[in-house]
Amino acid sequence: MVREVHIPDFQALYLTASIEREEIVNLVASLVMACPNLERLVGFHIPFTHSFNRLSHALSTRTALKERVWVLANALVEEDENETDSSEDYYHAACDPMERFLELNSNHGNLSTLVINQESAQPAIDLTYRAIVGTIRKLPALRHLSLSGLSASSFSNLALNSLPSNLQSLRLENLPGINDKGLRRLSTSSIITSLESLVLVDLEVCDLDVLAGFLSPHMPLLKSFSLSQHIAPDLCTGFRTPVFLSSTLERIHWELRSQVDPPLPPASLLDVKSGDVFPFPNDEPVTCLATKVLAASIEEGNLPALKRIRAPHDPQGTLQALCKPLGNALLRSDLSFFTTVSRSVALGQNPGYVVVFSSETDKTRCSILTLISVNLEGYSPWISSCSDEGSTYSLKQFLSTAPGERTDSVIESPSSMSLSSHDQETWLAVGRTPVRSRLAAQARIVAARRNPYMAVKIVDPLENIRLEKTIGGSWAT
Repeated sequence: MVREVHIPDFQALYLTASIEREEIVNLVASLVMACPNLERLVGFHIPFTHSFNRLSHALSTRTALKERVWVLANALVEEDENETDSSEDYYHAACDPMERFLELNSNHGNLSTLVINQESAQPAIDLTYRAIVGTIRKLPALRHLSLSGLSASSFSNLALNSLPSNLQSLRLENLPGINDKGLRRLSTSSIITSLESLVLVDLEVCDLDVLAGFLSPHMPLLKSFSLSQHIAPDLCTGFRTPVFLSSTLERIHWELRSQVDPPLPPASLLDVKSGDVFPFPNDEPVTCLATKVLAASIEEGNLPALKRIRAPHDPQGTLQALCKPLGNALLRSDLSFFTTVSRSVALGQNPGYVVVFSSETDKTRCSILTLISVNLEGYSPWISSCSDEGSTYSLKQFLSTAPGERTDSVIESPSSMSLSSHDQETWLAVGRTPVRSRLAAQARIVAARRNPYMAVKIVDPLENIRLEKTIGGSWAT
């Protein structure tokens, strides 16, 4: 009767164990063998070193399996100089790591999801082209494929052309054997016509025409597209600016990490003049051509089905200006990046700012949850004292409006960090994460609230102004 087994706690137990790891693996393998119709093993994935382990064997015998995750690790090769074997002069298929890998994937006619992740760029035993392509071709029901970390010898442009033509989602991440030439060929092949989701991570696409090939009518079913890399693609093959065109695309993740600059030192956060934009002057880099092309395509109506854009780095708010305004661009985890100061200093040195404090751990030190550079007239944000009751109410109100937790970038963002004017290096390191871009996005939201949505002016027959008033903000929610 069992179709899925969820054991995430076993994963934590396995990672903290030492000599008991094999016993844990054997226990999970026994559980798998007790479920002849098992379709998914969720939450427990051990590194595969091409040596025999009971769990990999047990999963290979489950013919109803629909999901398989391979985490390839370096094999520990142990040699005994005193032991000689005359059979080493002959080839044995049973001793070939590639043949064993193919055999472990030979009984999965119902497998629809395959994930292969190589932990090291230079493994001791490299999967060959035959192992990758042979495995994929043995899975007739495969619809979702994710490949990451494979070396250039394991997965190249040639292997890219061997992908099945009935995939629904494809994720390619950190594959040094893939370049613009291979991706350009892929964008014109029939392989991608069935794709509904395409994710390209750290492939360092240089040519905008490659992206235009994916965001085109050639992919009639595409609903989700994700691009995450450091460099910003540019024109490489010609002088004609490409156009992104898709009538089905609904979601875009657009992350170009070169589009964020180091922020100002943290001391300047508390010295912002009232005329500046919170939390720092607009020193973002100039928007790259790729982002401009995306913005132009949206504005011209070339992506009519688009409903959601996630852009962790959006210089000058080019994409943000095209979207429905959000009440808050910050995440709950961003609160830990603000400098901790006393209430008296914050209120005494920064008139005109609204400060929300939290004193759940220490009444004498209050964390700045948000600083908002606005005129207090006509605006009622959360202002609380350092009392437990007040701070709890303000924190809950903030969390209720903040987006849910998520990971926007492959760059690791610390969950908690205390910044000060004496810790410049740490601040610069943190500033290159999406946290800075979210702060900038929040700054634009707050600044736009000061711009009137409507201006009302009433004059009498003598052209004397009787009433002049502004209503709302341009990005008021």
